[in-house]
Amino acid sequence: MHPYWTRLSGSFPIRLLVEHLKRHKFLLASWVFLLLIFASLLGNNFGIPYLFLDPEYLHKTDLWSFMCLGISLGIFTLSFHMVSYNLYIRRYSFIGLWRHPTLVFAINNSLLPLISHMILIFFILRFQLEQKTPWIDILRYLLGYGLGNIFPFVLVIPLLWYANQRLVSKVASGIDVRIRDKQKGWGWSRYRSLSNLNEFQTQDPRVGHYLELSLSLSSGFSFRFSPLHGQSFRDKKRALRVLDDVHLNLLLGNLFIFTLLFFSGLFSETLVFQFPAGSSVVLLLTVILMITGALVYWFGRWAWLSFTVAFFLLISLHQLGFTTQPFNGIPGLSYEDSLSNYTFSALRKHHSRGRFQADIYRTEKIMEKWKKRVQGSSDSLPPIVFVCASGGGIRSAVWTTRTMQRADKETNGRFFDHTFLITGSSGGMVGSAYYRQIRLLDKLEKNLNLYSEEIIDPVEKSSLNPIAFSFLTNRVLHAPVFFHYAGKEYIQGRALAWENALSRNTKHMMDLPLKSYKIPEQEALIPMLFLTSTLGNDGRRLYVSPQGISYMGVADSFDDTGRADKVTGVDYTSFFAPQGSLEARFLSLLRLTISFPVVMPLGELPSTPTMYARDSGLSDDDGLMDALRFIYVFRKWIRNNTSEIIIILLGDKPSVYEHVREAPMNVLSNLFVQHAVRNDMRLSELRDHIQDHPITVLNLIYFGNGQKNRRASLSWHLTQEEKKDIQENIEIPHNLRTFEHLRKLLPTQDIK
Repeated sequence: MHPYWTRLSGSFPIRLLVEHLKRHKFLLASWVFLLLIFASLLGNNFGIPYLFLDPEYLHKTDLWSFMCLGISLGIFTLSFHMVSYNLYIRRYSFIGLWRHPTLVFAINNSLLPLISHMILIFFILRFQLEQKTPWIDILRYLLGYGLGNIFPFVLVIPLLWYANQRLVSKVASGIDVRIRDKQKGWGWSRYRSLSNLNEFQTQDPRVGHYLELSLSLSSGFSFRFSPLHGQSFRDKKRALRVLDDVHLNLLLGNLFIFTLLFFSGLFSETLVFQFPAGSSVVLLLTVILMITGALVYWFGRWAWLSFTVAFFLLISLHQLGFTTQPFNGIPGLSYEDSLSNYTFSALRKHHSRGRFQADIYRTEKIMEKWKKRVQGSSDSLPPIVFVCASGGGIRSAVWTTRTMQRADKETNGRFFDHTFLITGSSGGMVGSAYYRQIRLLDKLEKNLNLYSEEIIDPVEKSSLNPIAFSFLTNRVLHAPVFFHYAGKEYIQGRALAWENALSRNTKHMMDLPLKSYKIPEQEALIPMLFLTSTLGNDGRRLYVSPQGISYMGVADSFDDTGRADKVTGVDYTSFFAPQGSLEARFLSLLRLTISFPVVMPLGELPSTPTMYARDSGLSDDDGLMDALRFIYVFRKWIRNNTSEIIIILLGDKPSVYEHVREAPMNVLSNLFVQHAVRNDMRLSELRDHIQDHPITVLNLIYFGNGQKNRRASLSWHLTQEEKKDIQENIEIPHNLRTFEHLRKLLPTQDIK
């Protein structure tokens, strides 16, 4: 082998890379995890790579957003070096002989971080060029990323050097005493200290050269391979002093990072401190890396057992209430007074024949007002429209808002006026609730430009940054942030962080109690909107509306005492009336519909036992089941008072009947197929029950980018290209034909 390659293979940078692979795989795994994300091989469907390739800060992708990403990756790199330094200095004792051991070690340990950063820069360049970003902007992004990477090193290394100068001298004065103490008695501390000392005093003979940084006024700085001289430590006093220096560096570095994150978390509601979601992912990985490194140092081969024990211990302490618990309930509801009794007998008694009939009567009164308003002076019966908006994060929210806005524009507002009920799940409900609020404000104030892009902008804004940063600081580091609503104080978690972000993005227009929508719905100014979630306790559905809608959860079957024979859903408004159901924050009730497992915590309701509400998308993604149930309950009124039923499906996924898959589907996709098949069967049954009354089903579908075979990610963050893609899907032939069909179905008449 050529001497150069022999020298290179035995060099310290290569040896460290081999050590990562052989001894401490978690150090290598942390970078591999990030590389898989950078290369879009992990989390691509959920848009996780875009958090790094197109980070957003203060709702912009610019130099500052990339600088924030660079700072987080710089902190991660710095932690990687500190953990590695702490673990390997015992094996490679010559490190302690260098003049600037920490800096020189970091240079020799930079092979893996350097490769990873170069790969990320490559993917950033490729992505931004695909987005047709101007070169001047790309250069700004890379400049911000580079400056951010350097910043943690510029800040932390001088602090560590100053601390060492001040503190190591004090530590050294007690070294002789510590050596004598460690040679006496037994115990874990003595075992680890002597083990570290023995390993520290043995140099690894397979290292021949190391990479050295040379500094001079004449030539500046340069790198060169320098040979090792076989030096090692034999003096216990000096060896222990170097180990103290190493441990002090690690302790101070970790303390600085934890303190910085903790105090940033205290201000997480301030926009400036809501760092890009990608930065939060990296910082979370940094915390895990530092904790794992400490456990490996202290427990050696027993580290993973200790990590597992510590993990389950923390989970147990959390379940027993010994840790700070964020509020995952509904602000505005009372959790202090008597709680609703959630048992089957209580549900049967609550959903009685009397309540069932009274709710139907009151809803028919609303339908009469709706008919009078849309019929105007015409003698012909009006068609009734039902909107079903499917879930899918911010992608669905934007798609729903755009399609409702376009349908209104194409029909000169008749679409919204003829809509009586909106159902759906997740992002679809966010978009429809937002557009409904826009139309309500327009009816009350009449000063909005309903068809401008300014209407779309608020719902397109990312709400992922506060969720990710809140999880890191409030859940992992337990930095308490308090939220006040209706005179009460709540500990904020990522649930309330999402609500507050949506409130800010939409200029607080929906930050209202549920009761604010009761009168507008009763007067038929806006459609009824059912916020439906699934109860994790037993799979029943929770129906939220300012009106009583007990008919959605019970069949027309009661025993002799008037109690429901079967209850499949809970009427929120009446069931939680003692807890002030109408005073609840509307945004919090909206959040229940997006409480997808892992991403968002389950919503907690004031009952005994506690009800846990989650996203209803796993049981009825597009809300069609709820719409069909409503039509069935009011089939007689609809048949006698309307000319036609129009069901509009605002879907962010192509119909399962419009294409054939070449490979088996995953569990989630198969679940959506079962929904479609089940709803088609129920629609057929409804046609039989409603006899010859016409039912038309229209689909407005987001197909994605057919040329690139790419769809907007299932997340709460969209790139500029994804926003553009959603906008362009409005203009595809299928959707244009649907708008044309809708124009023909809705008559031109005066709306009162």
